[in-house]
Amino acid sequence: MSVARDAATTELLTERSGGLVDGPSVRPAPMPNFSGAKTDERLVELWLARRAPSTRRKYAEDLAKFRDFTENEPLAAVTLSDLYDFAGFISVLMAPSSQGRVLATIKSLLSFANKVGYLPFNVGAAVELPKIKDTLSERILTEAEAHRLMNAPRNARDRALLSVLYAGALRREEAVRLKWRDLKDRDDLGGGVGQATLFGKGSKTGIALLPASVYSQVLALRKVSEGTADGKAERYAAEDEPVFRSRKRRNGLGGHLEVSQVNRIVAKAAKDAGMDRPISPHWLRHAHASHAHARKTDLALIRDTLRHSSIATTGRYLHARPNDSSALHLGL
Repeated sequence: MSVARDAATTELLTERSGGLVDGPSVRPAPMPNFSGAKTDERLVELWLARRAPSTRRKYAEDLAKFRDFTENEPLAAVTLSDLYDFAGFISVLMAPSSQGRVLATIKSLLSFANKVGYLPFNVGAAVELPKIKDTLSERILTEAEAHRLMNAPRNARDRALLSVLYAGALRREEAVRLKWRDLKDRDDLGGGVGQATLFGKGSKTGIALLPASVYSQVLALRKVSEGTADGKAERYAAEDEPVFRSRKRRNGLGGHLEVSQVNRIVAKAAKDAGMDRPISPHWLRHAHASHAHARKTDLALIRDTLRHSSIATTGRYLHARPNDSSALHLGL
């Protein structure tokens, strides 16, 4: 190749790469730091900014484990060897599912840092998460179990809460945030049907319809009994008051039931219903999907009701409890 042609080729490569040329190799120019973060702490704040409080706490705890292991080494100095050493370290301390969650948190942060230009490379991209057994099928209730669970609480608030979690396929955070202004009658869909406007995971707004049998339980909670100097007085809760009220006078949440209390309500209901498994509120959401599918409900409708962005996510619930298999058609 002539000297002139070689120079022209080098110039063209430099122009296309937007970088510098040093001899025969081409080095792309570093990507600008669009994050505006000058420190790791500020970057982490940006990464966590729009996540739910519970998610922020979990991610912060996972990140703290990694920072302790690397002795607070700057993110820019983290290598692939650091990540592999950390993965090996937690592999003897945690269950595979917990290992996967912690590593996924670190990978998410490093990916974010690279996308916004804070880090030139994403070393976390080469780290694979541990393979774990899908135990979702162990967390799906039968219809009989779901009804026993919903009917177990002795007070009306807890029975209505569990019924809403199941019938509306609500997440616990969505249920505890409900205010009376979020509810409206939908008699156009049948007498007594109700609608709840939700604000939940990913800061997204969604809609859940409640059958008349469940909606009537919820409406009955609006009549509030309060103590006065003359005894007890009843009133109807205002639009901005919580649907599921906490019995704690000062819980810092404007009277809303706390998420941790929902866990306790479900656990107690399970115990009272004679179930010997540790059941969480999300089991009722799983059960909704499985039971609706068993009753021949369209998969896309189930996806929309559960407010999943992908039908593949919904499919996990359904494959965990299939209604048919070729094994049942062998004539055995």
